[in-house]
Order: sequence, then C-alpha cells, then structure tokens
Amino acid sequence: MTYLGAGPAPGPVIQAALAAAPILVAVDGGVSHAAAISTRPTRILGDLDSQPEALPEAFADVPVTHIAEQESTDFDKALRTVPADLALGVGFLGGRVDHELACFHTLLRYAHLKVLLLSETDVVTLAPPRGVMRLAVDTRLSFFPLQPVRVTSTGVRWPLTAEWLDPRDRIGTSNIVTAGRVTLEASDPGCLVIAPADCLGQMIDYRRQSDVWPEKHA
Repeated sequence: MTYLGAGPAPGPVIQAALAAAPILVAVDGGVSHAAAISTRPTRILGDLDSQPEALPEAFADVPVTHIAEQESTDFDKALRTVPADLALGVGFLGGRVDHELACFHTLLRYAHLKVLLLSETDVVTLAPPRGVMRLAVDTRLSFFPLQPVRVTSTGVRWPLTAEWLDPRDRIGTSNIVTAGRVTLEASDPGCLVIAPADCLGQMIDYRRQSDVWPEKHA
C-alpha cells in the first residue's frame, strides 16, 4: 500500500512507490498529488483541512474517511485506519521540518508495522530488531536514533558492536557500505535507517524479510 501525503511528492517518486505498492490511499492534501498524475486513490482520509474544496470528478465515488480530531497527524490517522503488512509513504519527507519530525515520531509510534518513507533523495524506515540489507559498496547509509538504542552493525565502514546511539550524544549519519551484505541489530525500536532513494527495492526487501517489533513497543 502507498500512502500519499500533502508534502513534496514529485510524480516520478509517486510512480516508483506505486510500482512497488500499487494500492493508493490519499492522505488529506495528497489528493492533489494523485490528481496531478491522474491516479485515482482507493480511499481518501484525514482531517481534510488541506484537501481541495472540490474533488476531481474521477474521484467522486472514492470512499472518504473524515477523522476530525487534531491530536494526531494525518500520517498517524492513515496508519491506524488503513494498516498494511508493508507500506510506503510519499509526501511525508521534505517540506516543513515539523511535519517531517512528526512523521518520524509516527514511525516510532507504529514500530510494529513495516513502513518506509520515500522522497526524491532518500528512503527512511525504522530499524527492526534484526535484518539484512543487500546494498552496493559505497552506498550512503545512516543510522539515526530517535531515542537511546543499542546497535550492532556489520558491512559498513564504521561498524558498531552493541554500542549505544543516542540523539543527545552519539548518532550514526553518513556511514558507507563496504560489503554487499549489511547486518543491523537494534535493542529497541527507535533507530532510523536512511539510504538513497534509488535503494528503495533493496530497502523493501530488508523490511519484508525482517522481524517486526511486538505491538506493545508501539
């Protein structure tokens, strides 16, 4: 499933997501992006405060779920209303920094789901308990903690052995892949994995083949 938000979402990025996850859910203002590429969503949802006043005629019979509460973001509303075994999000990275940070918070909140966010430059996901990435040598790969988490990694220039990453102290940005097989283990949910956007297929495989956090962590 692809969730399409209101943030920056170039047509080629949306199409890349839909090629991998063809069921489209338009999240509030994401309707405008769907209309721009003439792609009909299967559902529209959110608080609808940034949706166009009039839907395109082709979208007239698309089911609309209006969730009026303002305690959560539209991305949060999407994950809890239409969960998927594996989902991509476009239109949630870039643009306003507070919106982007809120989306990272939502990834952590729903750590038991397999979700990847895609932009023109990056693909971002939350590290599962353990997993293997198969990436080309010299690929940029970053590990960014949202909270203290103990991490072990191999196959990168600066590997970690049960070491703590902490947003207040030590982070792991701009590492480099040195072997085609990269392993990553995390003690708890809370570590973002960030790779170039053209690694989307490999990152989908990474999440598809990895375990998930128990829902109690979410």
